[in-house]
Amino acid sequence: VKRFMDKGWEEVSTLGRGARGPVVCIRRKSGSGIDEKYALKRSTNEEVQALKALASRNVIALEEAFMWSNQVLARLECMEGGSFRSYLRGKSPGKVSEDVVRYVIAQVLDGLQDIHRRGWMHRDVKAENIGLSCELSSWDYRNCTVKLLDFDVAAEIPRSGRLTEVIGTVENMAPEVFQGTYGELADIWSVGVITYEALYGYRPFNDANIDRVEEMVRNWQRYLLFPFDAAELPTNFIRLMLADPQDRSSASSVRSHRWLRSA
Repeated sequence: VKRFMDKGWEEVSTLGRGARGPVVCIRRKSGSGIDEKYALKRSTNEEVQALKALASRNVIALEEAFMWSNQVLARLECMEGGSFRSYLRGKSPGKVSEDVVRYVIAQVLDGLQDIHRRGWMHRDVKAENIGLSCELSSWDYRNCTVKLLDFDVAAEIPRSGRLTEVIGTVENMAPEVFQGTYGELADIWSVGVITYEALYGYRPFNDANIDRVEEMVRNWQRYLLFPFDAAELPTNFIRLMLADPQDRSSASSVRSHRWLRSA
């Protein structure tokens, strides 16, 4: 951060925490008098390479990467609306506008289509890793752009089409990830978990004991339940994603579902 402070930047706020420490928003006045804002975080060479390879509308933009005190620092576009997780925390459980959820999930799937098309996986899709360009509101959400964040564990998919490292956030990990053989459809499972939580106010597989969560995910057919009053269309949409890999839909197929047509 000191490198930027010496050049007239100031730290504005802490946007969140990544795997390697806080992500901060920095700002300075440009020559035209308009504020320049960016996010600054500790990164890795692997994340930098992933961001360069996966640049697209729904992936956080890398502006610059450099070494400082033997650490890789990345300067990224600043998502001023925070994360989708922070948005959900500000709402009563189950009281999030369905239109807003539809809009966010559609853009997440657009981002994953681009990533998967280029032969990569994100591997840690969760509400914390979904950034919002502005504050969401139920009446003015379409001005926001939704972007995938935090590519620390993103990986290229090998020729075999399968990855083996057990990695991610347990509550959002697909069953096959625990089994150590998975492909891009594991990202789609994670989108199903996020959609479920955003609509109904709680995660489909949730327990204070993380080992218990893993057991629930591994045996998901036994534990996946929907609220008795859940509408049929979003339920069918989620079931396309929370399914066995051979029955799970791709990002492009899920994106074309009727529930998302107005997104």
